[in-house]
Amino acid sequence: MSNSKADNAIDELDLSDIFSLFKRWFYSVLALFFKAMDFLFKFWWAILLVIIIGVVLGKFTMLPTKYKATMIVKTNFDSQSYVYNALEQMIGKISDGDTSFISENKLGSKDNLVLNAEINPIIDVVNFLKKVKDVDDKSLGEVLKRLTVKDDDEALFASEQFYTNYKYHKLELTLLGKDKTLVKNTFNYINSQPSILQIKGGYIINQKEKINSSDKTVAQIDALLDDYSSGINLSLRKEEKLSYFNNENEVNLDGVLELKREMVRDVEELKNDLITSTDALVTIGGVQIVEDVSFTDKKYIYYPILFVFLFLLAAGVRYSYTTLRKRLIEENFLD
Repeated sequence: MSNSKADNAIDELDLSDIFSLFKRWFYSVLALFFKAMDFLFKFWWAILLVIIIGVVLGKFTMLPTKYKATMIVKTNFDSQSYVYNALEQMIGKISDGDTSFISENKLGSKDNLVLNAEINPIIDVVNFLKKVKDVDDKSLGEVLKRLTVKDDDEALFASEQFYTNYKYHKLELTLLGKDKTLVKNTFNYINSQPSILQIKGGYIINQKEKINSSDKTVAQIDALLDDYSSGINLSLRKEEKLSYFNNENEVNLDGVLELKREMVRDVEELKNDLITSTDALVTIGGVQIVEDVSFTDKKYIYYPILFVFLFLLAAGVRYSYTTLRKRLIEENFLD
């Protein structure tokens, strides 16, 4: 019985100690809060002065405004690798500060300059798979295994091994200033590369030869159909469609007509492609130029915040130093 009472007394004592400890801690925090508020009210003028200094310094040290030009582009003549390489070389020259290169290609002046360029393919997996349908599945699988891209299908299909299969890309130019002629001059630089001009000339010749060959084939099919129809009395045929096979002349009209339709469609595509393939790199739609500003660019905002933080940090360190020193003196640890 006595043991039970003793245990209860110990439990009550423990709870009382915990409550007292929590109470002291709460009042200590509250006291620290009031001291901090007293400090702020006492030195408000210093904090205001620090804010003003930060704003002024931020305004005077602001870098020129940068802009980002975003556009959808199309690559022609299977020139994807050449275009990517030309952009990489261009940015390398600009980063190195090659003023003669910049001036010669009209890529910048004092207030306007191309700072950076980033191009990425617009992923079209369906068309990509159509292009590689003739590739052996085992060979394609081996290529995929060797790629180091992990947990990101988009990055996989946008990798260097595959981007040459895409015609449409997203191009972003970082500009100093928002002069649209910088975008035009960037395209002029890329399209005027000797390697690109060379493949352009060969591509146009090849396309024209394909068109001429296809036109001749269509003309021959028309002549064949004319000769065949002139020698046969179609009115005697009971078939409602030209869907029969003539053993004597060995002419499969269904196959011939289907071939003609395919040839005509291919010729139209070739002609349209030739019309739109004026340059290796062309824009699709317009160019959007917007201000490219991050929080770190707004120095007139984060400088005052940074300076106030450092001021309060210094005040806190000073307060901790004086408080600890005073306590050590009181405990006779310091003479």
